[in-house]
Amino acid sequence: AQEPFGLEGRRTWVGKFVSGELNLTMLALHALVAAVSTLATFTLSKAVPWRYNETEALEFVRYAQAAFCTQRAIEGWTCGGACDKAAIIPGLIRFIPQGVTMGVQGFAARIPGGRCVLAFRGSVSMRNWYADFDFLLKPWPPVGSDRANATWCRGCYAHEGFATAYEELRAAVKSALRDLNCTRISVTGHSLGAAVATIASFDIRADLGLQVGAVWTYGKPHIGNLEFVNAFAAASKRQGVDPPLWRVVHYHDPVPRTPPHIPGLYEVGHSGLEVYYTDEASSSYLLCPQDGPRANTSLSCSYGWPLFLCINLDHVTYLNQTFAHKHMPKECTGEDPQFV
Repeated sequence: AQEPFGLEGRRTWVGKFVSGELNLTMLALHALVAAVSTLATFTLSKAVPWRYNETEALEFVRYAQAAFCTQRAIEGWTCGGACDKAAIIPGLIRFIPQGVTMGVQGFAARIPGGRCVLAFRGSVSMRNWYADFDFLLKPWPPVGSDRANATWCRGCYAHEGFATAYEELRAAVKSALRDLNCTRISVTGHSLGAAVATIASFDIRADLGLQVGAVWTYGKPHIGNLEFVNAFAAASKRQGVDPPLWRVVHYHDPVPRTPPHIPGLYEVGHSGLEVYYTDEASSSYLLCPQDGPRANTSLSCSYGWPLFLCINLDHVTYLNQTFAHKHMPKECTGEDPQFV
């Protein structure tokens, strides 16, 4: 597999780290987890009923990458490699402008197969970082909205920043889907975009009543309480969609474990099925079923790694494609890429 940007610097750091007093401990820890992962690969893969399509996962990585680009690049579908390799129906694309407070943007487009794709951008600005760190849980659907008393999500609470980011875009999302006559939709996003994609897919399924098929998330953080997670799964089940979403995790990405679940204080869970890539180069993966609304905590999946070993560089590379805005091509961002 092709080497993603930035790995050499990390290997240098890791090499220096393990050469010290913690050498034997660290090596033993790595060996233990690697051994358990190897032994569990066959067991986990045989135990789950789902078939993961890596080609489709890569296709939606590219749609998620395209959401990082300028309005001009998206509307003309001239964003470089991502646009070259992800098909849309020419002319049938609608840009979703940035929200006023949280600054998230996205797009909807018709794609081959009679479907639409809805994609949201991850974090690139201070407003996006504000959305990420505004992590208090608030009632969802929002108090005062026309969905506030919805029976399909009783007792639900969601991350305030993520929920606000979607609410700012909701009218534009509805308009774009209506304008494109979308009746079958796939949704995708990375990081903050993955969180917004999750909330959007839930709202579209449960409130708008449109068919949402595959939801592809990459580096998705925690979004809501256990009632939210269970209601999300129920909305998916009513449409006959399983898993509710594909939650792809790259090796030591720390973001899927944030904000942290704290029993009795900040109780959050994950939706969907974890697809855990077990090395930097994304050369192998495991399918990790949920334990109810809680993530799979076996040593073979992402929660098996101590959090202090998690490295943010793994967050910006998925299936060997970069989500680092500064590394994206000029055709996408309007700026020269910075490979430093």
